[in-house]
Amino acid sequence: MYPLLIVRVEIVCLILLVFLGINARYYKMGKDNGSFIRMLFFAIGHVVFDIITVLTVNNLDQVPIWVNYIAHVVFYLFAILFAHEFFCYVIALSYREKRIQKAVRIIGFSLVGLYLLLLPVMPIE
Repeated sequence: MYPLLIVRVEIVCLILLVFLGINARYYKMGKDNGSFIRMLFFAIGHVVFDIITVLTVNNLDQVPIWVNYIAHVVFYLFAILFAHEFFCYVIALSYREKRIQKAVRIIGFSLVGLYLLLLPVMPIE
């Protein structure tokens, strides 16, 4: 009962995101459907790893610290990927030129790569 009390907000978010995912299968949104599905996937991954992070940090006497570290890394990675996809979606709405959209996507993935390169020196607590 106690762990469910800690992650109750995350469980509600997860239920709502899964509900959106089920509805997205039946109601297509035209050309924006792929972007929405990717954002939904990243949001669900973020919430799932938020639950894992909260549960592991509250049980560090039983769970190794490296499991919590990996959960934190993936938690932040899903947040960054969601923000990147949302930014690319807004750019696609604002600019019709494919050249600009591709440049923004490449710059965004470069920042994700930079995050992955800096992981060994970044303190995550």
